[in-house]
Amino acid sequence: MTDMLSRNDTSSAVLIGCHRFTDLEDLLAVQKNLVGLSEALTDPMIWGLEKDRLKVLDQPCSGDDVLDAVAKAADAAHDTLVVYYSGHGLIDPSTGELYMALPDSRIRNVLVQRALRYDYLRRIVSSSGARKKVMLLDCCFSGRALGAMASADHSAAANVTMVDGTCVITSASATALSLAVPGEKYTAFTGVLLDILQQGVPGAGTYLTMETVFDAARSRLAARSLPLPQQRNRNTAGRICIARNRASAPSSSPGEQAAPPPRDRKGSLETSHVRIYAASGDILCSGLLVSDGIVGTCMHALGTAFDVQITDDEVSSAPIELDFPLLPGVPRSRARVVSWRHDGSDVALLRIEAPVAGSVPAPPTKSRRVRETKFRALGFPRLSDDGIWVSGELRAKPGAELAQAKTAPQSPRMDQGFIGSPIWDETYGGVAGIVMVTQHDGSLAFVLPTSSLSEELNRLARKTRRAERAAWAEQARSGRRERSKARAAQLLSEAASLCSNISAPDTQMQQLTSIIATAVSVDTDVARQLCAVLEQHSTLLQDRLSQVRALSRVADHFAPADGRQAALIAERAEALAREGHGLRMQKRHRLALYAVASGFSRIDPRRAESILTELGPAQNDDDISAVSAVLRSIAAIDPDRAERGTRSLPRSYRLRAEQVLSAVAIAVARQQPDRAQELANSISDPNTRMYALMRISASLALSDPDRAERLALGLADQGFQSSLLTTLADSLASRDPYRAERIAHAIPHAALRARALDSVFEKMIRHDPQRAEHMARTFLDPDKRAQALHALVSRLASTDADRAEAIARSFGDDEDIAEALLRVVDRLRETAPDAAARIALSMPASEPGPRARALALTAQELVWHSPDHARQLFQEAEQSARVTPHVMKRHLAYSACAAGLAETDPERARQITQKIKGRGDRALAWCDMVTALAGTAPALQAELLAAALRKARKLTYWEHKTVLRHTAARLIHTPLSRRKVRAFAEQITEQAMGLLPSPYGDDGLQRLADQLVEVDRHSAAELALEVLRTDGKQHSGDRYGIHSLDALMILALTKPWHLTDLAPPRQGPSNTDERDKFWRDLIKAMTEKARILTTDADTEDPADALPLLSDG
Repeated sequence: MTDMLSRNDTSSAVLIGCHRFTDLEDLLAVQKNLVGLSEALTDPMIWGLEKDRLKVLDQPCSGDDVLDAVAKAADAAHDTLVVYYSGHGLIDPSTGELYMALPDSRIRNVLVQRALRYDYLRRIVSSSGARKKVMLLDCCFSGRALGAMASADHSAAANVTMVDGTCVITSASATALSLAVPGEKYTAFTGVLLDILQQGVPGAGTYLTMETVFDAARSRLAARSLPLPQQRNRNTAGRICIARNRASAPSSSPGEQAAPPPRDRKGSLETSHVRIYAASGDILCSGLLVSDGIVGTCMHALGTAFDVQITDDEVSSAPIELDFPLLPGVPRSRARVVSWRHDGSDVALLRIEAPVAGSVPAPPTKSRRVRETKFRALGFPRLSDDGIWVSGELRAKPGAELAQAKTAPQSPRMDQGFIGSPIWDETYGGVAGIVMVTQHDGSLAFVLPTSSLSEELNRLARKTRRAERAAWAEQARSGRRERSKARAAQLLSEAASLCSNISAPDTQMQQLTSIIATAVSVDTDVARQLCAVLEQHSTLLQDRLSQVRALSRVADHFAPADGRQAALIAERAEALAREGHGLRMQKRHRLALYAVASGFSRIDPRRAESILTELGPAQNDDDISAVSAVLRSIAAIDPDRAERGTRSLPRSYRLRAEQVLSAVAIAVARQQPDRAQELANSISDPNTRMYALMRISASLALSDPDRAERLALGLADQGFQSSLLTTLADSLASRDPYRAERIAHAIPHAALRARALDSVFEKMIRHDPQRAEHMARTFLDPDKRAQALHALVSRLASTDADRAEAIARSFGDDEDIAEALLRVVDRLRETAPDAAARIALSMPASEPGPRARALALTAQELVWHSPDHARQLFQEAEQSARVTPHVMKRHLAYSACAAGLAETDPERARQITQKIKGRGDRALAWCDMVTALAGTAPALQAELLAAALRKARKLTYWEHKTVLRHTAARLIHTPLSRRKVRAFAEQITEQAMGLLPSPYGDDGLQRLADQLVEVDRHSAAELALEVLRTDGKQHSGDRYGIHSLDALMILALTKPWHLTDLAPPRQGPSNTDERDKFWRDLIKAMTEKARILTTDADTEDPADALPLLSDG
């Protein structure tokens, strides 16, 4: 098997030769070697290397000149690097090392002077990023280079060069002289090499591998009894091809590149030429259909002659009319500008609103090196609506710089009416570019190459795909928020309906009140509906005091969200309290009115106060507790009224009064700090005083930090002082992190000091990363220090990538360095993919796993606008993954590569996943690919999910359960049809049931059922029921088992009628208590679940946050 021909646009070559010497014998044939080899390598029929990628050094002045030229070529080469030297080979008398002679080289005693040490050249070649490297040495003793390349036992530096893809061919052995035959044009070795390149090798196939070249050269030199060449290849380097075989049957055009076979296209100039109209209806310019529905033209034509203003920041969305003049009977279409460029390329892309029948993009010219080829073009000069055809010759390189289209003498001339017109290459076929500007006499036009249009098309594809990904992500987030809110509301409604199963009416009311308190923050409409349920339940209560208390608590919960609703509920509670029925005892009547006052305290403090005045002085402990609670609530709204109310409390209940004063001091702290401090200092109870001072200090932290700090430092008790300083540091951290840091260092208590410094560091990262870095490096705990620096790297990566990279490289351990740089690459790859690629390539070689992941992430971003670079990075990533010794890290690396290729090359991505040995890890890698597809390719997503489920059947319990959960998570945000999603959910449920009963407990399967609620409620209910049945059997027939609340909540949402059968039976008092506990626990769990769903609705999607294989 041979490799494809090395790419001529991403390869480089350096030819070095010295033919005249001051102290050595001249070798005049060497100069001809350079001329002959440069012509051969740039010949399109042999390799076609672009001339700007070939450097010829004839008679270099110094070794530095040679090394600089080779280093520059090594940096530019991505595919293949070729280095050739012809001249004298010199041996150091002391070390036996090979030197390459330069014009002024000489040997004096035991020294080789003014020559180039071969080892220096070897190092530069070995460090090149090119995938393939070829070194050709035509000099005496050149075989010693092979020893240097293989001396791993003697030199660590030499071992570095032993990398894949290096081929070295020398003209002689380590001890033999090379030969220039007198009277011949070239030296012996180079002459044979040129003969092979120019004439080919019969029977050797389409391309000449380096092995084929070497074998042919050796046999031809041996036949002439000339010195025999030597060769050393590293792994597959012998299959490198830098030449077509001229002796084989012609199978390709001279401009063929190492690329996939061309598709069968039916596009032509007739199906792709577009005529664009101005707003006035006049013909404006032409364009080229470069992709389905996308037209490329010149930006300046749209910007200067059309009522469409294109700026650096935005483009008008005004519609533009166009048609296809060479497609008969096709009406005009509308299009809009979707992409443009101001960097000199003068490219604009338009998207056609509806498909045009018969339109097909034309292929680009088949040759990337056009020399005086024929062309034709159609333009629309003024008063020539039917168009005028011109013809002539194309010159220069249409794939690189601007080409020139010169009209033939007998052809019409090209004026401004040809701007944007496609140039059809008559010699090779295909479009060479579009007319960008014409010369004043119309005989010459400059052509914008199709490569520029392709680059802009790739840029548009990348921008569009990014926008699609962002829209999909936002849709997923908003969908999740809506689903979470709806699910929380349903949980609360179902929980309220379950309250009737509790035997005690008072307990029912307590549960309903708790549910409503949560519902107010979830959905006020649901909360209002539940209020009606509460009132219905309250009529069942014989105890009117319980009714009043329940309604008053609900009014207090509604106060912050809906004051009007809160007032209505409080009025209803007051009406019940004053009816008197069931409240004949004076004590119970007073407690009911106190409850009403509490309900009004945050809605209408004046009314609450009037009720307290009506009730008169407190008569017992219950009264005192109730009055104190009402006054504390009033303090937040009307602190003056609350302070006056403390006078009604007996002196014997001073602690209750001080609790009210504490609330008053807290309420007035910002507006009246002196009063607040005075009130707090008047409190005798130390705990109450400390609580008040802490809250006052927190309130003053932003408005008067000096006073807040003085309050804290004035405390004698170190414990109280530490708590107060901690509160102050936390409050100041966001506003003034420097002061917060100083305060944190002053905290006496070590644990509180550490906590405060952590809080300050989190805020300092955003405010002053440099100071945050200093703080992180002062942490004594190495784990904490590393964690802080990692957080800092993640923060800086988007704003100061250079500093983030420097911090990452400051870690002492290669593993930490690699993980930190991976964070930098992940943040940088979207905004600066080239910089991300540089960082990824420079990651520690001892950590190939993270390096492969970084390369794959970067390549995924580059694939749209720089496919060649992306392809190279993917190859580097695969190579790094292949040599990763740690199994899990290797699997992570392969998974990252597969996910990166999932959208653009799914077949290759699947091939990569086959290299993952663990079947569970391979299934998770397929799930990663589904995530990477992000709302596209539903058929491929379905295929991958089906494969993961098939593979899951062969896994152990834990792996099987993990794959099922990951598969279910991917179904939540998938473009699959509802029917397909339901089918997958049923498969997941069927497999999950097969895992029961489990000796390890069924928490994971309950969570799986919870995921399926989002996808298919019937499947979720079936799995939850099976989990509960199995749980009951495992616990001696106890159907409630170990309180499988997750499964019970799923049934409450999907099939609530099953809950009655699962609850303990009603027989006997003990069973009643157990049954009530069952319902209370379930209702409490449902209420808490609703609260969590609401709190987490705006955070990261759990499906996205699941630990993918690429996240460990």
